[in-house]
Amino acid sequence: TAAYDVAVASWFAADYAADGDSGLPEFLGDTFTRKNVLRYGENPHQPAALYTSGEGGLAEAEQLHGKEMSYNNYTDTDAARRAAYDHAEPCVAIIKHANPCG
Repeated sequence: TAAYDVAVASWFAADYAADGDSGLPEFLGDTFTRKNVLRYGENPHQPAALYTSGEGGLAEAEQLHGKEMSYNNYTDTDAARRAAYDHAEPCVAIIKHANPCG
């Protein structure tokens, strides 16, 4: 029902936008599903979970081996993807705390 509520609220927000507005919506809504409970959050004492909209991305990637991912692992994975994306040829990116290293 949350997805339905978001759809209704989005419709009302779009339908009743004031004239002369910037054209940008006042309200954006989406729903997410918990994909995984992470080993820990940004710090080891913090709980964390990974949520996805089901539209792909790192949250939908298959982990082939190793420990379950933590928040920092996902941050590093995203930084590696962004670093490698800048190159046309296949490459490797080594990341520690979201910074290229090595």
